[in-house]
Amino acid sequence: MPAGTLILTGGLTEAVAVQPGDHVALHAQGMGCTSLTFV
Repeated sequence: MPAGTLILTGGLTEAVAVQPGDHVALHAQGMGCTSLTFV
């Protein structure tokens, strides 16, 4: 396996590349919300 290979242990969506400044928010009904901004 080459260095830098992305390994996912399980996910509901495909892996998406992010850039500094990108903002991601999660809203889970009955559980609340969270968000993050990549630096």
